[in-house]
Amino acid sequence: MDKIVVFLLLILTGCAATPKDKDFEEMIFYVPKDYNNMSSGKIKLNAMIQSAKDKKNRIGLLVLNFGGPGAESVEHASAMISEKSFPQSIIDRFDILAIDPRGTGKSEFVSDLTRCSFNNECDSEKESVGFNISTMKFTQDIDYIRKSLNEDKITFLGYSYGTKIGQLYSFLYPQNIRGVVLDSPTSIEHGNAIEESMTMPFSYERVMYHRLSKSEIELIKNINNKIKAHEIYTTKDGYKIDKVNFNKLLSTIISTNDDDWSNIKHSLISFLKTEIFYDYIV
Repeated sequence: MDKIVVFLLLILTGCAATPKDKDFEEMIFYVPKDYNNMSSGKIKLNAMIQSAKDKKNRIGLLVLNFGGPGAESVEHASAMISEKSFPQSIIDRFDILAIDPRGTGKSEFVSDLTRCSFNNECDSEKESVGFNISTMKFTQDIDYIRKSLNEDKITFLGYSYGTKIGQLYSFLYPQNIRGVVLDSPTSIEHGNAIEESMTMPFSYERVMYHRLSKSEIELIKNINNKIKAHEIYTTKDGYKIDKVNFNKLLSTIISTNDDDWSNIKHSLISFLKTEIFYDYIV
């Protein structure tokens, strides 16, 4: 009877699931807080490593960064590995390293940024907290970790803002780089993380103006203003749109691919002009 109870508990709690890959390891690295003042102490960075399956034919260390700025890496990389989004040849021949940059994921300064955001104190803390979070410092963190792992060179894969890290690393440590892959690259000459993040709303706006006419955008703004004033916008056929659903509608306009957009464009514009939501839902 006891064995049956234990067996049922394992199933209900999920403990009977496949165990983690033995080659996967979560870890903490301690790196200098300030590389210009090595006596300033160390901070922790959250990381994971997936060891190469084919140890005999291992090429080396592949470092990932998914951009943002402000995007964590460990959870994203773990998902890509578990969902087999990497070619098997990469899994076989590289140790894959993902590091949550300063101020992201489970690494240092996340609590500082969260606190100042909720308290609207980020302007006052920007100098103290922001000084310790930068593209330069995280690039230095990568090389510090490379040395701690006794790797002569790294291969780097960066997405979006992460391509700046790859470019900067290649510039600072050309002798330590085996290869760099930059997916959706951004120029290293354009601003820092704060200015970079501010370009996102403008990018969305450009997509919207490309896909909708000025009069249709005015209708969107009218709905937005009513939601701001009353929290809920009620259409003529009785549908209630709150801020969350309105944001989903905006996301539909700016994020769908061209084929999907061509399929929904007519019903969306019809809704904007008639304020009848049912056809758009369908």
